[in-house]
Amino acid sequence: MHNADKVIDRRAFITKLGGAAAVATMAPEVLAEAVEHEMMHELDQAAQKPQTMPLDAFRP
Repeated sequence: MHNADKVIDRRAFITKLGGAAAVATMAPEVLAEAVEHEMMHELDQAAQKPQTMPLDAFRP
């Protein structure tokens, strides 16, 4: 999967942070840290999934 294909579920993320009102009152630095943390979590989850290779990759 290409890095550009990774997308954070916005609604779930906002809910995880306490809702839209909580996000609206967050300092930009705190929100940026939360986004970074969520992205790292998503990447960790993707890295734990088994990687498969298409069968065409083994053909000469």
